[in-house]
Amino acid sequence: MQITRLLKHHTSLPRYDVHNALSQVFELGNVVTTRGALSAHNFAAKENICSLKGNTTCCSEVLGATSGNPYRSPFDATCVRLLQDAGANLLAKTNMDEFGMGSFTTNSPYGATMNPHDPLRTAGGSSGGSAASLALPQTHSLSFALGTDTGGSVRMPASYCGVYGFKPTYGRVSRFGVVPYANSLDTVGILASLHLGPDMIQQVLKTLDVYDAQDPTSMLPETRHKVEKHYKRVDRPPRIGVPAEYNIQELSPEVLTAWRKCLDRLATKGSDLVPISLPLTKTALAAYYILAPSEVSSNLQKYSGVFYGSRTEIDRLDGRLYASARSLFGDEVKRRILMGCLSLSSERFDNYYLQAQRVRRLIVKEFNTVFRAAHPLLPSGQGDDQVDYIVTPTAPTVAPLLSEVNCMSSAESHAADVFTVPASMAGLPSLSVPFVEDQSGMPIGVQLIGQFGDDYGVLDLSRKLQI
Repeated sequence: MQITRLLKHHTSLPRYDVHNALSQVFELGNVVTTRGALSAHNFAAKENICSLKGNTTCCSEVLGATSGNPYRSPFDATCVRLLQDAGANLLAKTNMDEFGMGSFTTNSPYGATMNPHDPLRTAGGSSGGSAASLALPQTHSLSFALGTDTGGSVRMPASYCGVYGFKPTYGRVSRFGVVPYANSLDTVGILASLHLGPDMIQQVLKTLDVYDAQDPTSMLPETRHKVEKHYKRVDRPPRIGVPAEYNIQELSPEVLTAWRKCLDRLATKGSDLVPISLPLTKTALAAYYILAPSEVSSNLQKYSGVFYGSRTEIDRLDGRLYASARSLFGDEVKRRILMGCLSLSSERFDNYYLQAQRVRRLIVKEFNTVFRAAHPLLPSGQGDDQVDYIVTPTAPTVAPLLSEVNCMSSAESHAADVFTVPASMAGLPSLSVPFVEDQSGMPIGVQLIGQFGDDYGVLDLSRKLQI
């Protein structure tokens, strides 16, 4: 399919993007494709991932998203460069919640991304554009898409849109060139369509699974070697952990039924099902929404209109800095900056931020006690019921209606991340697998979680769920 030339403004997007998934598309033209493992594949990237092609505005007016002077990156992010070196072609940038802050891709100056299965419903967020672009029948020229996952921003939209969404182990994929939201949580995620699935994700992951000296959080070569040796495949039935704490009151009957069917299928394929307990699941969300906004309040200081960010006419008239430029932030971004500043204030630092960090350490320890494989970088802490993988729902419900999303409070919208945040807090690999559809045809995803570094094992397990 021939893709139209680069489009600067949302109103010019091509007719086939009726679900508002793409923020920019690029002309194929006479593309010189490098021969490599991905030479036959086109991909899309979330608009907070830097690329020489097009703009990188994070769907924010601060970076000129809908202005005549949007921010253009002078370099490619490491993940984009590696993919292009392997022969893949960047075909589009995708819509997102501003700076990755949102659960439904509604906080964008381009408007909300709609779910391809039902345009009245949300595509999820914040990587909703990446997920929806792969679910659109008109964009089958895309083999995969890149998103970012901080607390579930790849996995949840993947569940809502019926595609695969993978969050690698923290540090496995370079973040250099990814505009930061929360540095200690941000992870470049990979999404693939239903028909390409885990094989496509694994191919992309192998391309991106390299040390990058430009990213201080990149896993060191010796650590990668240690992890690789740590997870030598053993020919034995996997033990699947079923955490009781994920069977919450808000879990819809359709999702609960899908979860049970998934566990039944794994059991028929030879897996052993083991009940486990992860009691800190209930506190992970609260800790996350202290830690992530705290990092946001630091990361977004640079958007002052001096070095980064747009200058408004008011700035030029009265000579004031910062205040007018930062008025261009959307409401959700402003809210999280204020939350972060509050948590880091001297009056609340001990009771909010430090307590949240303690909870995070306890979450890592709790996961470490239930996995049969020891954490390759931490002291062993196994408990009695040790498992190889954990299987949970990805989201408590199917994709909600956009009309419902618009009426949600911040607390209600944050609750959509309840099942994805714990794995993010622990830096664990996790994959949302499109499993079934409900009676109305809306997809339901299940989440597979592995021990730190066991990314390829998670992908192997997902193949047992393929029809």
